[in-house]
Amino acid sequence: FVKHPDAQAIYLLGSGAWRVVDVVSAEEDLGVPVVHPVAARVWYVQKRLRVRQPVKGAGRLLAELP
Repeated sequence: FVKHPDAQAIYLLGSGAWRVVDVVSAEEDLGVPVVHPVAARVWYVQKRLRVRQPVKGAGRLLAELP
């Protein structure tokens, strides 16, 4: 991220041992969305099923569902 100051977000590849809540808290520090694969999957499923149930504390992606 430091090497690419124009980056609009950070995507964390892999869902093994990453704890979503610990990682997405970096959004506030970095000023860009931090997307975790599990959160992205939840967002996608909710969008496909036309369910809008925002999740506070799990990052901007799930807190601000379309």
